[in-house]
Amino acid sequence: MRIGLITFHHARQSYGAILQTYATLMALRKMGHEVELINYENTFEQSDLKWDSLSVKDRCIRFANWFARMYLFDGHKNPYLKKKNLDAFYGQMTPLMHTKDQLDTLKYDVLVVGSDQVWNPDITGGCDAAFLLNFGKAKRRFSYASSMGSRVLDAEEQAFYKECLSRFDAISVREKFAADQLSKVAGRDVDVVVDPTLLFDKQEWCQMLDIRQTTPEEPYILTYFIGTNLENNWNDIAPYVKALGLPVYNVQTHARKSEHMDKALYAMTIKELVEKIAGASLVITDSFHGTAFSVNFQKNIISVPNKNNPLRVQNFLESVGMEEYILPQTDVVHEPYDYTQIQAKLDDYRQQSKNWLQNAVGE
Repeated sequence: MRIGLITFHHARQSYGAILQTYATLMALRKMGHEVELINYENTFEQSDLKWDSLSVKDRCIRFANWFARMYLFDGHKNPYLKKKNLDAFYGQMTPLMHTKDQLDTLKYDVLVVGSDQVWNPDITGGCDAAFLLNFGKAKRRFSYASSMGSRVLDAEEQAFYKECLSRFDAISVREKFAADQLSKVAGRDVDVVVDPTLLFDKQEWCQMLDIRQTTPEEPYILTYFIGTNLENNWNDIAPYVKALGLPVYNVQTHARKSEHMDKALYAMTIKELVEKIAGASLVITDSFHGTAFSVNFQKNIISVPNKNNPLRVQNFLESVGMEEYILPQTDVVHEPYDYTQIQAKLDDYRQQSKNWLQNAVGE
């Protein structure tokens, strides 16, 4: 079948957005379908979310911080600042589109939306009909692992979602929170499936990204924060770092090294990020995809609650029986975690989600 996928794919500072896009494309392509990425950009999401609403003073501060990161601390070396590098990574895709008139020219057997927070109005500047598949021609329409973050829809948004979702043949989301909310809005079943990055196990990811599993030159703790930063979390994570006595490698967008890190990891490719997760002795993160890859690669992990969006990680860890590893409950662990039962739950969850995706595509 010929399938069109729409999602956040040009979020150039977000490794998670890139990984989920790639995983969804690969999952559908490995099923034998011809899959095209719909090169649609939501202008609000692409304009650094709330830039237009900032005061002149705040814009100046943000610009100064951006300039320092980009040009004083080498943030411009990020390979994904160039869209052509991202587009080459994804493969087949449409020309760049911004309007419904452009989207209405598209014809597919199946239209798919997801994953990521494509259903969070705070990120898209209100309800974006494009991410509710209100365009083009297709025999079937469905969502795979779409997310709302921790957003609660107001009455007007609920009415809009109800109308658009009535045209879907199947609906799935990434978190139970979204399923509970949308099933009431849509008046129909909404299923919970794994994030697309979890449709593949460790061996499959290493094969897709051409990663050789080797022992790092020195053991290290990997820290990866998206809702805050290492320094703001230091008091909570310092006991774990001290107990293990390992250097801290921090994932960030620039080269500036702060007090508590031993190495700043910046301008990495997707392959390099996954390699660093695979080689870490311990991962400390508030990132959903940092958490998902750590669990998938059976790493020791400490999950720091993301203050702006805690439910994504919480729901996932609960689904595989790892809620005890969310701060502040977890203890320092020197030995590898026992992943026997966790892996069994994840394998079962993964297979259920693969079956759901296959059925949603249809014959």
